[in-house]
Amino acid sequence: MIANSLLLLFGVMIVVLLLLLIVAIIRHAIDSSRTSQKIDLLTDEVRMLRKELGRQKQHHIDTQV
Repeated sequence: MIANSLLLLFGVMIVVLLLLLIVAIIRHAIDSSRTSQKIDLLTDEVRMLRKELGRQKQHHIDTQV
C-alpha cells in the first residue's frame, strides 16, 4: 500500500517536472524569436499613427469651421 502511494507520488512529480521543462523550452523559444519585441514595436507604431490621425482629423475639423 505504501509502495503504491510512493510510486504514484513519484509519477506525479515526474509529470510535473516534465511539464515545467516543456513550459521552459517553449518560453525560451518565444523569447529567442523576439516575437514579443516585434509586437511591442508594432503596437507603438499603431499608437503613434492613431495620435497622428487624431491630430489631422482635429486640424481638418478646425479648418472647416
